[in-house]
Amino acid sequence: MKLKGDAAAQSDLGVMYAEGAGGLPQDDREAARLYRLAADQGESWGELNLGYTYSLGLGGLPKDEREALRLYRLAANQGNPIAQSNLANGYWEGRDGLPKDQQEAIRLWQQSARGGNARAQENLRAVGQTW
Repeated sequence: MKLKGDAAAQSDLGVMYAEGAGGLPQDDREAARLYRLAADQGESWGELNLGYTYSLGLGGLPKDEREALRLYRLAANQGNPIAQSNLANGYWEGRDGLPKDQQEAIRLWQQSARGGNARAQENLRAVGQTW
């Protein structure tokens, strides 16, 4: 199947393949391919999903946390609340090339929490911060 054009649809279809939803077979390789198409067009959910795929080494991709964090940053810069939270986790722990920077982690969690991300809200409560 050759798709081009609607990056959001490519990302959504990738999720359907990753989950085996909507009558589609579960296919991590096809999901990764679709996420890459969306990410290459700058679509934040494609960047997030491709980052997650790299973080776990799914779909024939190598496990690569640095690449995952790079993709999370791209999506976070577009206001994607899940990417903001994932990137914050990297700063909190200081992993894979990111400096340990708890203030930056809190800033990103706050952005994510304001975007409605419950996990970021939980993280902020756990460290005594508000959003």
